[in-house]
Formats: sequence, C-alpha cells, structure tokens
Amino acid sequence: MKRRQVLLLVVLALTTAFVSCSKDTSYSNPVSPEEKAHDAFKQAFISEFGEPDSNQDWGFETSTTRNTERRAAQSNEQLLALGEDIVNLSIEDLMASGFKRIIAEDLTVSQNSDFDYNDIVFDAKLVQEADDEGYSTFYLIVRATGAHKKIFVGSTEPEAEGEGFEVHELFGVTQKDFINTVSKPKEGENAADWRKDHNPVFYALKVKNTSNTAPSLIDIPIYAEDNPLALTAKKGQPAEKLCVDVDYSWVVEKEKMRNWYPTFMHYVVGEEPEQSWWHTTYWSDEEAQPDEWGTAVYMNVGSKRYVITFEQQGMKDGVLKFATEKPITIRAFEIDNNNTRTQIDLDGQTNKISVLCSGNHSHFANSINYSNTSMDATLVTPNAEKTIIHAPVEITLTVGGSKGSVKSTINIWPTSYLSSHI
Repeated sequence: MKRRQVLLLVVLALTTAFVSCSKDTSYSNPVSPEEKAHDAFKQAFISEFGEPDSNQDWGFETSTTRNTERRAAQSNEQLLALGEDIVNLSIEDLMASGFKRIIAEDLTVSQNSDFDYNDIVFDAKLVQEADDEGYSTFYLIVRATGAHKKIFVGSTEPEAEGEGFEVHELFGVTQKDFINTVSKPKEGENAADWRKDHNPVFYALKVKNTSNTAPSLIDIPIYAEDNPLALTAKKGQPAEKLCVDVDYSWVVEKEKMRNWYPTFMHYVVGEEPEQSWWHTTYWSDEEAQPDEWGTAVYMNVGSKRYVITFEQQGMKDGVLKFATEKPITIRAFEIDNNNTRTQIDLDGQTNKISVLCSGNHSHFANSINYSNTSMDATLVTPNAEKTIIHAPVEITLTVGGSKGSVKSTINIWPTSYLSSHI
C-alpha cells in the first residue's frame, strides 16, 4: 500500500475515533432522528425561556423539601407497609416524608406549542435500596398526563412487573385522553393535588442499579413515544424534566409555563435565587419576606434627585407586597436641596417610566398606562390568581429627555394569599 494511502487511512481512523469519543447525549451534532428530536427541544427551550445558567440543576441536586407544618415523616418501613395506600396521604404528609414531584415535557414543542411540562406528573421517593437482584424500588403516585403521545416510565418494554408503564395505559384510558390537566382548580382549592377526572395511581417502580450507589430521582427513566433516548435534565442544559416539591400546581392545558409561572424564566437563567419558583406562599414568615423594593425607590436623573412611589388600593401603607389583578399607582417626585418633594406629570411622552424585568424578559413591557386627567401612571399587574412574581426589575425614569435607572425587585402576590395575611 502506498504511503499516501496509509496516511489517509490513519487520518480517517483518528477522525472516526475522535467523533465516537466526543459524542454524548448533549446532541450537539445530532445524527439520528432521535437525537434530532432532543436537539430541536433544546433549541425551542432556549427560544422560550433563555439560555440556562451553567449551575442550574433543575431541582434534582440542591433543592430541599420544605416542611412548614413540621409534620412527622413516614419512614421507608412505614411507607412500604402502606403500599398503594400512600395515594391517600396528604400533600403535607408526602412532603414531610421526602416525596418530590417530577414533571416532564414530551419533546413535541415549538414556538406555537404550549410548553407546559404537564405531559406526565408524578410524585416519587426511593423507599428501598438494591435487592438481591440489584433493583431499587421507588414509590410513585402518578397524577396527570397532558400528552397525546405515549409516555413511558421505567422502560418502554418492561419484562417484569414493576419495571415500567405507559401512563395512559396505567390510567386505563386511550392515548387521546388527557388526565387531570384540563380543568382549572376552583378558588380556595389546592391545585397541588386536585382530582378532576381520575384519582392518582400508585406504582412501585424497580430501577436497576448501575453502580454501587442507589439510583436517585433523576435516574428514573422517562421516554417519549418512538424515542429510545430517555428525557434528560443535565446541569446547565435545557431540561426535559424538572424536580419540584409535591405542592407544585402543574400547568393546565392551553397555558404556557412562562405565563402560569413567570418566575420560572428567571429561575432558568439564574436570576431567581429561590429553588421553589412555583410557591405562591413561599415567604409565609412575615419577617422573612424580601423587601428590596418596598413602596418607593430613589434615583438620579441628570443632576436632580427623584423618588418614585408605588401604591395599590386596599393595601396597607408601607406594606411591602402588591396583589395580582390590581393596578399599582405610580407617582414621581423631584426632591430639592431642602428635601421638598414636587410631583412631576407622568404624561408618557416628556416624562415617562418603564418597569422591565432583567434577563431580556418582558413581564411588564407595555404595561404602564398614563392618565389624561392626573399626573399619575399605573402599572398593570398579572391577571392570574395563581401567579407570583418575585422578579428583578430595572426601573427607568425619563424626565425631559434625560434618563435615570435603578435595579430593584418587585413582589406581586395572589390576592387570595394577601387577603388572608394582611
């Protein structure tokens, strides 16, 4: 064989080896249709929510379950003794016993799709580490599916009982049926465990140990129809499944995650410090509530000093909370050297204000209304009973063509929560 041919073969062999060694489930260079589906999901995720923070673990590593009621936890022995009766435990009891909720998206996403992470919803806990055959057991409470695709947990072709299921078959419905994702919860109803169409279903899932350590929640395999690659939740990469507390209220059909839980977008990009971005009553301790904003902010515009105040009808003076479904009145005052305040006319043209979320999000874009009869402006709050916004914002005041900005935080709470705490 000629020397040139030998060198060509060596180069080809090294190239093949490099590609083989470097390819992983990040699908950076998708080849198969299955890889392309996951890669398309990644692109759609970034378009919808932004580029994930490099340390974002999607709740599988660092999140801890709150137990504000300080209920007694059920031991694994007690849970094993309960068996399928764990479906009768309350959300508070499940939380105290260490159950977590897994929610997943089935890869069929685009800019026009719902992107709701309700294609399968189940609670899970490792209750028994490896048996003699090397299987660990998770107890699952399967609660919902909003998918028209088949969704498998454990295995797409389980060989033995306990090794997997398809969610529609588990509920005994057709693939065309949604389970518990259509009806919205009523006022005062706990959406974390509401049962509109079907009761939750118990399943004892066996997962094969692949090392000397027992599997964790992220190791529970979930598959979308016709794709042998399990859904992933890699740190710092778009997540196809998420781990939340069992009091999480999953998104209903025809709603988007970004609309139902606006704070999720900040969580994705690392701007929301709380793991529990879905909790409408997270700051239940009055003394622990964030107070970065309050009812006023100060800033300079050019050489002058201004204060912007925020007031909401029905809220107590000085209360550091705002309610959903009520506009916030905004007033701007110039402060002179004698500390005298003079209100300026926010006319929306010469003098105007903006409240924009950081991270290129726009929860409050185009939400400032200006009055023709007063000097005030109003900030329109989200019209959603289940919405909480604890969001970093940039407040910009324009006066006569000059601008000044300050970064702060806005806290908007569901009206039902505020009415019971104020």
